[in-house]
Amino acid sequence: MEITVLKFGGTSVGTPIAIKESCNRVKECHSEVKIVVLSAFAGTTDLILHAINNASTNLQSSRDIITKIKEMHLKIISDLFVNIKNKLLASLMSKIEELELLCVGINYIGELTPKITDKALAFGELISTEIVTEYFNSNDLPATLFDSRQFIKTESKFNIAEVNFQQTIEAFSSFELSKNGVYIFQGFIASDKQNNTTTLGRGGSDYSASIIGYALQQNNLQVAEIQIWTDVDGIMTADPKINPEAKTISEISFAEVLELSYFGAKVIHPNTVKPAVENKIPVSVRNTFNPSNNGTKISTDRSAGKCVTVIIKDTILLSYNDNKQEHFYDNIHKILKILENTNSYVLYQSFSVSTFQILFKRNEINLNDYLDLKNITLNECTTIAIVGKQRNKEISQYSANLQLSGHSRLSSLIIELK
Repeated sequence: MEITVLKFGGTSVGTPIAIKESCNRVKECHSEVKIVVLSAFAGTTDLILHAINNASTNLQSSRDIITKIKEMHLKIISDLFVNIKNKLLASLMSKIEELELLCVGINYIGELTPKITDKALAFGELISTEIVTEYFNSNDLPATLFDSRQFIKTESKFNIAEVNFQQTIEAFSSFELSKNGVYIFQGFIASDKQNNTTTLGRGGSDYSASIIGYALQQNNLQVAEIQIWTDVDGIMTADPKINPEAKTISEISFAEVLELSYFGAKVIHPNTVKPAVENKIPVSVRNTFNPSNNGTKISTDRSAGKCVTVIIKDTILLSYNDNKQEHFYDNIHKILKILENTNSYVLYQSFSVSTFQILFKRNEINLNDYLDLKNITLNECTTIAIVGKQRNKEISQYSANLQLSGHSRLSSLIIELK
C-alpha cells in the first residue's frame, strides 16, 4: 500500500476555513493510506505557555487565559458543525478542566517543572486533533484518531526530547493499516518509557511527520512522500516581505536547508526532516491555501536548488588583533566563554596567527566588563547570507564592506558595517 504523510501546521488548522481547506487537501491526496499529523490551532501553544508561566504567582491570570483558550475552541466548534455532538464538547471541557487543575498545582507548589510544562503543552494538539477528526468524519472523510504518545517514544528529557527510534519503530510494528484509511496523529508530542508526556521542541510537528514516515518505512511499508502543508508556497529565494520579487524554489538540497536554518531563515528546520531524507523519503513544503503550487521539494541532491538570500539584522562583528601575541589565545578563550555564557548565537568565526574575528547575533553583552578593549573593535552590522548557487547580480545588490566565506554550501557571507 502506498502511504502519504500529510502534516498541517497551526495556520493550516487555525480557523474553520483553514480546517476545511486542510480537509480538502487530504481528500485530494491519491494515496491508498493517508497519515495526517496536526499541530495545535494557531496561537494555542503560546496561550498555554503563558498560562502555566503565570500560574505560580498569578493564578487568576492563568484562569483568564484558559478561559480564552476554551472560548477560542468553542467558537471553532460552533463554526464547523451544524449539530455539535455533546461528546466532543464534554471532551473539550474535560481537557480544559485538567489544564486548569495543572495551573492550580503549579500555584500550590510555586514551581513550574519541565515535566509539567510538557504535560500542559500537549493539550493544544490533543484538542485540535479531536476536533479535526470529528470534522473529517462528518464530511465524508472517515478518519481514525490515534495518540502519538503511544507510538513516538523518547528519552526522559523534557521540552526537547530525544527520540528513541528503535522503540518507536517497534511501536509502529503493530500498527494496522487498511486501504483508503485516514489516520490522524498529534504532532509535537511523544512519551518516555514511563509514559510521561514529552515534547519534541522547535519544529516538533514537522519532526513528528518525519519520524512517523521513517518508522513506517522501517517496518517495510512504502511511504511515497511526506508533505508539510503550511501558509506559504514553499521555501522562497528570499523573505518576500523584504524582496517582493522572491520566488518559490522548486527543489532544494537538504544541505542547503541546513545552511538556511543556521543563518536564521524561517524555513523548515532541517532536523525535522532528517529521518525522512536519510531514508530517501521525498519531502515537500506546500501551501494549504494554494494547492496548485507544487511548493518545494527537499532532496539529497547537492546540485538541486537555487541561490537563496537571507538577511540577518542586528549582528555584531568582533575583530581582535594582537601582533605581540602576549595573551592572544587566552583572550580568544575569554571571548568565546562570554558568548557562551550569554547564549549568543555565533554565525561565523575565523582566526589567523594574530587576528580573530567572530560574527554573532546582538545580545545583552558588554565585553568592556571582561577585557582590555585596546585591541578589539566591535561593529554593529547587517549580515547577508547567500546560500546555494552563487549569482553575481544578487551579490552586487549590496555594497559590502567585508566578505567572508568558508561554509560548505555557503556562497557568500556579506557583512555591511553600520
